[in-house]
Amino acid sequence: MRPRPPDCCSARSHVPSGAPLAASAIASRHWVADIVYFPLETAFLREARMKGCDTLDGSRMVVHQAAEAFRIMTGEMADAERMMQSFTAFVGTYPRAVA
Repeated sequence: MRPRPPDCCSARSHVPSGAPLAASAIASRHWVADIVYFPLETAFLREARMKGCDTLDGSRMVVHQAAEAFRIMTGEMADAERMMQSFTAFVGTYPRAVA
């Protein structure tokens, strides 16, 4: 039997707000990432931005995962910039890297 990969989202199930940690633990000196891609603007990122943190959403992760999957399956390099443009058109806004 193959080992099961870790569930990297399980932390959210223990916090009522769905955030990986309490808002009181976030301060403006922190750099905050939430690599969920739907929704891109999570309550956790919104709270971090309101507190003046630099933030990173999950848009780049989903696009680069797709580009790598394309490479693995086809042997061809995907155009990640074009994929980001398509993703941006799909979600209706250019993903924010930093507040």
